[in-house]
Amino acid sequence: MPTVNESLKKFGETADQIKTYLGEIKEKSQNIADEREKFDNLLKSEEVQKLLQVAEDLKEGQFKSAFQPAPAGIQYKDANAVLRARSEDERVKRFQELSDGVYYAINSIQKKNLQTGRQEEPLAIAKRLSAFSELESLQKTLTTDGAGTGAEWVPTGFSASVEDDIRHDLQLAANFISFDPGSNPFNLFVKHGTSKAKKRTSETGPMIGSNLKTAKIQFDVEEMYVFTSISDTELEDAAFEMFPVMREDMNRAFAEGFETALLNGNKSDGSHHDSEVVDPDDARKLVDGIRHRVHGSGQLGLSATVDMGNAAPTAAKFREIRALMGKYGIKPSEMIFACPLSVYLMLIALDEVHTIDKYGASATILHGELGKIYGIPIVPSGEYPTNLNANGVHDGVTTDRTSSQLINRRTWLIDHRGPIRFEQDKTITTGIHDLVVKSRYDFKHKVPANSVNVAELRNIAA
Repeated sequence: MPTVNESLKKFGETADQIKTYLGEIKEKSQNIADEREKFDNLLKSEEVQKLLQVAEDLKEGQFKSAFQPAPAGIQYKDANAVLRARSEDERVKRFQELSDGVYYAINSIQKKNLQTGRQEEPLAIAKRLSAFSELESLQKTLTTDGAGTGAEWVPTGFSASVEDDIRHDLQLAANFISFDPGSNPFNLFVKHGTSKAKKRTSETGPMIGSNLKTAKIQFDVEEMYVFTSISDTELEDAAFEMFPVMREDMNRAFAEGFETALLNGNKSDGSHHDSEVVDPDDARKLVDGIRHRVHGSGQLGLSATVDMGNAAPTAAKFREIRALMGKYGIKPSEMIFACPLSVYLMLIALDEVHTIDKYGASATILHGELGKIYGIPIVPSGEYPTNLNANGVHDGVTTDRTSSQLINRRTWLIDHRGPIRFEQDKTITTGIHDLVVKSRYDFKHKVPANSVNVAELRNIAA
C-alpha cells in the first residue's frame, strides 16, 4: 500500500487535472444540459477513478494510524487479548483472520443431535477444520497461557478487526461521537445555554445566579441487521473458506446501512420525508438522521436551507448556509460539510477549496475527509440521494437535484449498544442455515429545537 505522502502527491496531481477540466467545462459549455453531459462523462473518467482509489489509500492509512497499533513481537496474556489487539504484527493479523474464520464456521455448521437433544461441541467442529492446527500453533506462540501448555482454545467471538473493518467502511458516520451507556432506554441530561459573569454591585449584596435551562434526551436504540441464508452442503464443504467473502459482504452491508440511516433516516414521523421510503424495515427508518433535522415534521424546515437554483455550489452560497448556523458555525474543527461525490467534484473547482494534498499529512484529517472549504472538512458519502426535488426531498416527480449539509458534528451523539453480534439458526427440514449479524443504534442531537446545528444547500444540479 502507498504511504500517506505518496498518496497525497498522487491526489494532488489528479485533483489538479480534474480542476483544470472543470474550468474548461465552465468556460466552454453553452447551457446547463451541455454542462451536465460533460460532467457525467467526467464522473465516469479514468481520472476520477484514480482519485477515488487514492482517497481509499489515504483513508486506509489515516484510519490505521489513529489506533496506535501495538508493536510487533510482544506476547499476550491469553487468546482473547490477541483478538482484542490492534497490531501490525503479521502473526497477530493471521491469528485474528483464522480465529474469525473458525468462529464463523462453528456458528454456521453447529447442529443438534435429534436423539440426544445435545448441540455438537464447538471444539469437535473446530478440529475438523484444516485451519485449526495453525490457529493452535499461533496461540502457543503469541500467548503466555498457551505456550507449552497444550491448552485447546476455541474462539467465542469475532476479533477487533471485524468491527474495525466495518468502521473503516463508514464515511460520514465515523466522525460523530459514539458511546454505549449500557441501558435502554437511556436518558441524557444536558444544559442549554451558558452561565454568565456579572459585576457585583455591593460587597454585602446578594449574588444572582444564572438560570440555566436543562433538557432530557432519551436514547432508545433500534436493531439493524444483515440476514442471509446458506445451505447445509455449502457450509459443510467450505464454511471456513467462505468467511472472507461473507465478511466483506457483511462489512459493506453494515456500513452502507448505518451510513444511510444517519444521513437519510426518519423514524419519528408517520411518513418519511422521502416518498420512496415506505417499507417499515427500511434502514432509513432506524434513526432520525441529518436530513430529518431539516425536513422532518416540526424540525428546522426550509429556513435552514439555501437554494442553489439548479446550479453548482458556490463559495458565496456556502457562506450563506454557514451564517444561518450562528454560534454552531463558528469553529471549523467542530464542523463537516457532507455531500455526494458529484458535489465534491464541483467544489474542487473553487479557489476556496483546498484538497488534502495542499495541507499535508501532518494536518489533522477526519475520517473520509477529501478537502477543506474555509478550513471546514469536506466528507463525501456514497449514500447521498441524487434524485431529489428543488426542496431537497424525494417526491418521485422532480428527480434530478441533490443537496449537501453543513453539520456541527459535536452536537450529535451515536448510541451504539453492545458489540456487533453474529447468530445462526437452522431449519432442519430444509437444511438451510439462517445467518444474522446485528447491532443496535440510536442517533440524537443535543441542542434546543430551534437551534440551527445543520444547514443545507438544496436544489443543486445532480
